[in-house]
Amino acid sequence: MIFYDILKCGLELKIDNNDFNRLEGDIKQKESIVELNHTSTDIIKNKFSATIKDSAFEFDNLKDSQLEKGFHSLVLYTLGVKVYEQFGIFFKEKLDTLPNVNNSMKNHKEKYWFEYIWRLASFYHDVMTKYEKTSHSIPCIFCPFLTVENYLKYYCNFNIQYTVFSDYWCLKKIIKNYSRSNKLFNHKNIYNEEIVNRYFRKRLDKNNLDHGILSGYVFYNQLVNNYLKKSNNQHIKNYKDGSFDIKNEYNKIIKYRPVHLSLFKYIADAIITHNIWHYKPEEKEEYSFWGLEKLSSKNRLSIKKNPLAFILGLLDTIEPTKYFSTIKPFEVLSSIDLECSKTDDGYFKIVLNKPAKSNTIDFDDWYNHKLKDMNCWLDLTVDYAKGSNEIIIKIPGPKEKSSSVKKKLKPDRIFKIIKI
Repeated sequence: MIFYDILKCGLELKIDNNDFNRLEGDIKQKESIVELNHTSTDIIKNKFSATIKDSAFEFDNLKDSQLEKGFHSLVLYTLGVKVYEQFGIFFKEKLDTLPNVNNSMKNHKEKYWFEYIWRLASFYHDVMTKYEKTSHSIPCIFCPFLTVENYLKYYCNFNIQYTVFSDYWCLKKIIKNYSRSNKLFNHKNIYNEEIVNRYFRKRLDKNNLDHGILSGYVFYNQLVNNYLKKSNNQHIKNYKDGSFDIKNEYNKIIKYRPVHLSLFKYIADAIITHNIWHYKPEEKEEYSFWGLEKLSSKNRLSIKKNPLAFILGLLDTIEPTKYFSTIKPFEVLSSIDLECSKTDDGYFKIVLNKPAKSNTIDFDDWYNHKLKDMNCWLDLTVDYAKGSNEIIIKIPGPKEKSSSVKKKLKPDRIFKIIKI
């Protein structure tokens, strides 16, 4: 399916008709991806507003400005919805612990929760990109105690109250009450806070501000604060497990559950992680200098252990409008085809194709400068032959349990086999 059809299928029933028609018209008319960010920002903020999460964007000058990668985030969202058809199996264990939304959605519970998680992750993962333009060159070798929280406070005018790396009594109390009658959604952070701060300083030392890390910190802080604020407001209905109902501006009932707090942590951790790259052999000395030996290719992100962070890192990399940003968006989306399948040897495969007649999309350049090194930090392989119109990404599938158990041969039986 070409990327343009993936975008249409993923958004047509998910957003307001007027917004969809406006976006579709813009895609076909605008010359660059930047011109699509205004419409895309409206769509993203409207989705947050509809679920009463407006405060996610209420800080500094982000409230009234457009997102630097708004259109990229919309395309990324639709890619995730598309690949879930194949990769949903990796999310099953986690999504099984989440409650049913209502009786009519009982058979689609896992898909509902995936789309909820994925929408928040894909829409917010690049929110802090705009701060890269005003980033401060800090020689971090002389600032070993600079943290992400301090950078946000002193250079972004943003105070962090809640992070994924700390336990808070007020949140633990809410979740403990909820867990008495519901399953817990557990998640262990992929990297500890020290690793994240060290990596942040390493990038900043070369004047590269890691917007992914900043976005994850801000996402968690804003969404937790929003939840706590709403929990103190007047509710339509309260439940014994701590859940409550409130109405949005469209008079629709939105249910807040304590499990959302655990999901916010899961999403924020994936956002923080998705841009943390592991070192190539030639970068080992540099990473060691910053105390980042753990970020070796031996410890690559795996879809089995961390499906959300893996999918976010993978799809964020292969989403084509971000890389081919100087080409008309409609031409990019109409010139590349994406197919997902499972191979006979148990691998999952993503194939990127382009028509032979397409001269504007340079697969050689895309592979060499963007896709080739994905296997340094993601557990996958990328196959491409120079001049080809096909890029193949293979991802190890879940290990299937063998139905037959091999019997050990007795010593005398082995001897007879050898003798014969």
